[in-house]
Amino acid sequence: MIAFGLALWNARGQFFVWDEWEYWEQRHWLAEARAFGEFFLRPHGPHLVALTMALWWPLDALFGLHTYVPYVVPTILAHCVAGLLLFELLCAARLRPAVAAVTAAVYLFLASASPSWRSR
Repeated sequence: MIAFGLALWNARGQFFVWDEWEYWEQRHWLAEARAFGEFFLRPHGPHLVALTMALWWPLDALFGLHTYVPYVVPTILAHCVAGLLLFELLCAARLRPAVAAVTAAVYLFLASASPSWRSR
């Protein structure tokens, strides 16, 4: 919960950067033209991003480009779930719960070393 709140607070002043604009530049018109196959299945580099597009399309309809928060929340949630799964995996591997918790915490809070955090 703390990691989610800190990550959300860290994203408070951010907006779309780098390849996040690719949705509006290269895909948005496909959704408007009802070319859904191309909209969902067009790869981004070598990556298939159909799940991301399935999440972003309703967010776009609800919020547009007025705020970045709805777009970053699914990413933060996925990161927090990955931290929980890491903790569970380490416990299942019979590490001490304290060591597993510290390792998962390092993973969760390592985003504070990202360039966006240091640039403030």
